[in-house]
Amino acid sequence: KKAAWEKRYSGLSEHEILEKQTAFWYDPNRQGSEAYYHFNKPTLVVLNGKGMYRFQCIKNPSKVVHRAPYEDSTGNFNKHIKVCDPKKKGNIAEFAAGSTYSAARF
Repeated sequence: KKAAWEKRYSGLSEHEILEKQTAFWYDPNRQGSEAYYHFNKPTLVVLNGKGMYRFQCIKNPSKVVHRAPYEDSTGNFNKHIKVCDPKKKGNIAEFAAGSTYSAARF
């Protein structure tokens, strides 16, 4: 996978590669994964001496997902999205219905 990626982008700088990949991932006409739209466009960072892409969550900016530039799987994105934006959301009334609080017993 990495060798094919290096061949495809040979001669380009890390920043040029990031620009090309970002344009592809966030292309509104692309029939690709919707997972990218949960995150801001990636930035290039160095982690443990390796260049990585940092995807920051739009809803919760303190949460980030890092990915090697040659990877294209969205599995970790989807795991984050399930936790960050669950399908079933509770409300306080549902929570309180299961509560056993009593001021007299407190």
